[in-house]
Amino acid sequence: MVEITDKSADSEENQIPVPEDKLKEEQKKEYEELVERFKHECLKSYSINRSDEVIKKFNLPSFQPLTEAQRENKMIDAVGQAVA
Repeated sequence: MVEITDKSADSEENQIPVPEDKLKEEQKKEYEELVERFKHECLKSYSINRSDEVIKKFNLPSFQPLTEAQRENKMIDAVGQAVA
């Protein structure tokens, strides 16, 4: 038997982002820590010269979207947590 899956259903266009205020305290803390770390890494792309002017030294770091395997693992973890 051949199973046909619609990959477009998993695309980012079809995902509804969760509003920040809906996160639980533990989730919000983890999210905020990650945002702060990413902001810190972005700020490393800039420097201040002797004239106190901010200049961009490097391109900003890019955010890497989840791969298909990572999405599947997250789904398995979520189901496991729900069952437990």
